[in-house]
Amino acid sequence: KIAMYRINSKKIIDSLERAVKRGVKVSVMLNPKDFSSNYEYKTIEKSFEKLKTTNKKSSVELQDIGVQLIYPDSSQYYLYHLKFVLIDDKLLWFGTLNFTDNGFKNDRNFFLTSEDSQIIKDFLCIWKMDSSKSLICPVSSQVILGPVGQRKKIVDLLYSARSSIRIYMPSIDDLGIGTSLLQMAEKNVKIEIVATAGHTENKFSEAIHKVLNSSSNITVFNQKNPPVHAKAILVDYGTKDAKLYLGTCNMF
Repeated sequence: KIAMYRINSKKIIDSLERAVKRGVKVSVMLNPKDFSSNYEYKTIEKSFEKLKTTNKKSSVELQDIGVQLIYPDSSQYYLYHLKFVLIDDKLLWFGTLNFTDNGFKNDRNFFLTSEDSQIIKDFLCIWKMDSSKSLICPVSSQVILGPVGQRKKIVDLLYSARSSIRIYMPSIDDLGIGTSLLQMAEKNVKIEIVATAGHTENKFSEAIHKVLNSSSNITVFNQKNPPVHAKAILVDYGTKDAKLYLGTCNMF
């Protein structure tokens, strides 16, 4: 079972073809084919157009090799941004990597693996919910499932910090997140942010980064190579209360 925003890697598609020939049942859940025309950010609309082309081609290739294609209900959200793999319902790979040539070759991404029975159960529930378009999925506290409620849980994670916050994020364009980080910096929490240089595409996000950099307790590293595609938050590293968020939620 693969849930993925974008796929175009020939090596991945070839690997799936070999799995199908071995008798493995392969199912791929891709971002829905249709998108809302009312989405307000033009840069995102351009991204959607590119995504339509990418997934349209790969969906034909996947169907031709015998992969079951599933599209979640596009009326529930603007885009399906999950990236995870369930192998034999016993091993989970999840993280920030799209199965694209660019993702594998150029971007900074993270993937984790887990055999934790509760987390496996949570992701199986998410899969069933998104593929059936009807099931309600009550996940455990270890999983943040968007879009409903994810902002509060991420902000709560930031507010839980006592000594440090480390963030990997393409950019921070969200005023609420920026405000939360400034509040924690005022409490002498040391904050380090690794972002993609030049990713801020509007004056609003540039202003947020400028304000964040003005705090003596916040350091923003603008990285060019490799560009940051990861979405990760590490709180209080090196202490017994350390927590890690790894997921697909951008801060815009």
